[in-house]
Amino acid sequence: MTTPLRFFHCSCVPRILTRSVATITSKPIRKPSAPKADSNAEYVRVFSTAEGYHLKQLLQKLPGSKYLAEEVLYLQDYPSKQSLSGNHSISQLNEIFIFSSGSVVTWGLSPSEGDRFVSEMIRMPEIEKSRFEERETEELPLVIQENKFPHHTLLGLTKRCAHISNDKIHISQSTSTFVRLAYSQGLARSAKLAVLETRLEKYLESVSTVPKSLSQGKINFSRKEILMKIGQLMDFRQSLNYNEHNFLELPEIYWNNPELEKYFEEMAQALDIYPRIRIFNTKINYASEVQSTLREVLNENTGHRLEWIIIWLIAVEVLLALGRHWDEYTEQELKEAKVSNNIETMNT
Repeated sequence: MTTPLRFFHCSCVPRILTRSVATITSKPIRKPSAPKADSNAEYVRVFSTAEGYHLKQLLQKLPGSKYLAEEVLYLQDYPSKQSLSGNHSISQLNEIFIFSSGSVVTWGLSPSEGDRFVSEMIRMPEIEKSRFEERETEELPLVIQENKFPHHTLLGLTKRCAHISNDKIHISQSTSTFVRLAYSQGLARSAKLAVLETRLEKYLESVSTVPKSLSQGKINFSRKEILMKIGQLMDFRQSLNYNEHNFLELPEIYWNNPELEKYFEEMAQALDIYPRIRIFNTKINYASEVQSTLREVLNENTGHRLEWIIIWLIAVEVLLALGRHWDEYTEQELKEAKVSNNIETMNT
């Protein structure tokens, strides 16, 4: 079941995207809206399930699949009619893009077919790297139009052979597979970003009590918990900006294909990816301030602990010194008493 969400561009023009998270409900950065998806419509769906996939193992597991790019597997006509005993979608498109970054995008498959593919082919330890506890799913309506656009020669693309308007993906019957790849990669990046957004919201919620606790002169985190919070925040920043599949670099396939890049950027704009990245980094900056405060508290507590250790060591040293002096004093007293006794004995 999916929950429709409304996005807002900087120009305040609304965009609709339906999104669902398996197993948990969190506070998304995006706000929900009321409209429900049409179950009879064609959709492009993305499933983000892990930090990455082992494409070589998946290639051997999926007969008919092939590399469309270095980090993308492509599969047509899934599921085959021979393998199905029940109802299946009848679509002009039936294809799957699998990205090594940990996302699967389906074109023309029904929700049950997409779920079946992900469950049977993807959600396995030998395929997934660092599996997500919650699976992120997003979708956009798809409209397939007649061939009415003039052709463009580059990569088999057509000029205006596809576009996004009225919250839907519009393509022609002759639209190049590479155009759908560009749109798919934009969707995959959006779903992966949504996973980080959900995790960051949960992180911020977990440290939301810090300001109030500090105002009361106390902190409710142990040393181990503070170190874990610092590590989690570093992981967020690394995943967004520095990992192999980060959100700042343009995928390599578009470096020499500016026409193809336009479709990728069109999807990124439609899903507000860049504004969401800015918001995400702003929230990380706030979380960094909280992290700095926690680190200062940790350092201060450590400093106080060391001070008390030093004080106790000095106290112990003083006690030992007093003990030594007492032993020397009592020994001297005994010697003097013995000498006095000897003198008295001689005098008598």
